[in-house]
Amino acid sequence: MLQEIRNTIQKLFGRGMDASTKKFAFKGSMGNAWVQLVSIILVFGTQILIARVGGEEAYGTYSQIFNWVAVLFILASFGSDVLLVKQIPIYEAKGLKSMVRSTYLWTNLMVLLSSSTVVLVFAILVNYGNIPGLSNNACYFNISLPGIMLGAFMVAQQAYMRGIKKVVLGQTAEKLAKPIGLILAILFFWYMGKESDISSYVWANVFAFGLALAYASYLVFRNRDRMQSDTSSGMDWKEWTSRSFHFTIAGLLFMLSIRLDVLAVGSLMGNTEAGYYNVALKYADIAVFPYIIISHSIAPLYSKFHSQGNHDALQSLFTNATRAVFAMTLLIFLGFVIFGKWILGWFGAGYVDSYIPLLILGLGKLIASFVGPLGVLMMMTGMEKHNNLALLIQIGILTIGLWLLIPIYGITGAAISTCMGLVTFQILLAIFIKRKMNINATILG
Repeated sequence: MLQEIRNTIQKLFGRGMDASTKKFAFKGSMGNAWVQLVSIILVFGTQILIARVGGEEAYGTYSQIFNWVAVLFILASFGSDVLLVKQIPIYEAKGLKSMVRSTYLWTNLMVLLSSSTVVLVFAILVNYGNIPGLSNNACYFNISLPGIMLGAFMVAQQAYMRGIKKVVLGQTAEKLAKPIGLILAILFFWYMGKESDISSYVWANVFAFGLALAYASYLVFRNRDRMQSDTSSGMDWKEWTSRSFHFTIAGLLFMLSIRLDVLAVGSLMGNTEAGYYNVALKYADIAVFPYIIISHSIAPLYSKFHSQGNHDALQSLFTNATRAVFAMTLLIFLGFVIFGKWILGWFGAGYVDSYIPLLILGLGKLIASFVGPLGVLMMMTGMEKHNNLALLIQIGILTIGLWLLIPIYGITGAAISTCMGLVTFQILLAIFIKRKMNINATILG
């Protein structure tokens, strides 16, 4: 399969691009593919063990806790992931090492302030707000709070590495170090006889985030020469704050668009059903694998070509990326159709009931891949507001669908709602990017 991915990417990236751009995009994508593949194996291995050993209720509760944590990460990181990836290539192209350093320092300061605020506010809401779905799990959320701060700082360090074009290394903290840390911590708790204690899995995640942050910080330290300078460092804090705010809103809306369904299932149907749906959602997210390995690798090039006004290079790069993503997503969807029930059964017999939701979610990913990684392109080219508008519309459609369809069709209704919202979102982005930048966002180029 990897050889087929390699051949596909190499063929598609060879059309209409100069040698240096093609080499960067291809090398980064293939390196990222290996990181993502190993990460998928580690993550799914851990999830299967938790579901098998802890049981359906424990796995469902665990899933709910960390779906909420994933949403809080966005607020805690305050747009640092996108800001650094966008601005560092621009400053480096202009030889402004002092601005690279200033952006990095400012970003970490803002992460400290935002993550502290998020943790404090969420702790008050969970412990004193009497909110269904949250307050009844307050003991587990309280344990997870340090992980939110650790994860936010990890995101900032990874973003710096991606910004300096160390794309593969920039993924390894979250994709490799964190799941390895989680596995080690879970094995320790099992050795201590706590395999049925949900809190042990939450503590294990906090440890994993700490290990991932330590590793990411080490990578930044090894590559600190990219921000060394004898000149004084200025701070364009007004511009950075404005951009970070828009990036945060976009990130939060995006996270809600991909997590609201499982959170709604948990609230309306209980933790066990949320666990069933979460497994289908995680498998369906494998269809995002091509999007991640390619878009994360070439995001700095979007910013570079846009700042240079090189429309032809931007169109060529985007078209090639879109075709590669669509081809690989199609293969993954066919895999769901053929092997879906079998892989769902790895979690337990009850999870096979998620087969139809898995196919619906996978089909939504396939249809959406007909247009390319537009969200990343818009973030890198100053179209954050258009992206946010499309996300708001998507979430509106998703919310109405979840409210109407879950009571009737259960987790299948949640999958249908998610599919409708995602396809609408991609269509809107394609229209916006065509009107504002004259970029054809489909595989037709």
